[in-house]
Amino acid sequence: MTSQLGQIARLKTNLRQFGKFGTLVKNCQTVYSPGEHITIDEQLLAFRGRCGFRIHIPNKPAKYGIKIMMACDARSKFMLNAIPYLGKYTKNAVDV
Repeated sequence: MTSQLGQIARLKTNLRQFGKFGTLVKNCQTVYSPGEHITIDEQLLAFRGRCGFRIHIPNKPAKYGIKIMMACDARSKFMLNAIPYLGKYTKNAVDV
């Protein structure tokens, strides 16, 4: 249980680093009104630095990075919302 609480605390700290990313997402939501067709997409941003939620996908050209889940307008490909993938959660994990 203590290790889960420590992991959640680390994830909250890592999320605070996404302050500018959150601002980008809010700006995308305010300046664009989506069409009727929305798609969910994932993107791996290449990153080899130290990060608690960096992932490794061996069959991608950039094998290490930060995975981002996005909701995009299907026609214009404009990003409407995005969240970084922070790893697996257990049933008892609290929302960050």
